[in-house]
Amino acid sequence: FLDDTAMTEAVLDRLRTAVTAAGLWQEWDTDWVLLDAELMPWSLKAGGLLRSQYAAVGAASGAVFPPAVAALEQAV
Repeated sequence: FLDDTAMTEAVLDRLRTAVTAAGLWQEWDTDWVLLDAELMPWSLKAGGLLRSQYAAVGAASGAVFPPAVAALEQAV
């Protein structure tokens, strides 16, 4: 569910370990579980979107703002 397969595996492994440590497999007498959750920060899940949609805006602002700030400082 994440762009990064290794991160997905790490999250699932951590959840699996927590469920095991809590004894929920035995308590629920099951070998599967369905969790409804929201990843926070959302940017972890949306990393690809951030890179494809907003990286260019960030790069452009890095190029535009320093000269703009310098011009404003000279005007004051």
